[in-house]
Amino acid sequence: MKQLQVIYKISILFVLFSMFLFIGCSKEDDQREYNLIFSNESNVPVTLEFYGVNASISVLLDSFVVASNSSFNCDYVAEGFMSLLGCPEIDGIERGNKIIIKFEDNLGYDCIVIGDNTKCFSGDRNLFAGSTIAWQQDGNNYTFTITQQDFDNAFDLP
Repeated sequence: MKQLQVIYKISILFVLFSMFLFIGCSKEDDQREYNLIFSNESNVPVTLEFYGVNASISVLLDSFVVASNSSFNCDYVAEGFMSLLGCPEIDGIERGNKIIIKFEDNLGYDCIVIGDNTKCFSGDRNLFAGSTIAWQQDGNNYTFTITQQDFDNAFDLP
């Protein structure tokens, strides 16, 4: 009788341990690599400025100049598409929750996760949306294209 109890307890422990291993390992299997690409198809260079915003204080984290007919890439691994919020670190700096896309003469777009987006892209071109609507998808590559029309319709920035 005692042998059956010991076998029963060992069986239960084995099942629990197996479930723990299965659940613990399956989380990693849900991870996917995402490659975000800012493609500049306008006739002018564009500057991408990444900001961290906390309690209405904006801090410039990093900026990159993307020449005409060139691109900027950001890679990250996550369970789901996180748009720009997925860019884990840019040159060792924490990801930002605001981006300014600036053309010459202080024209451009000012986009933030939560807040005033009146100077951001309109319609389905929300850069921070948790969906792929604004991005052209090709496998794991998600491209946001900055066009000449974007330059022509850009807002005056402060």
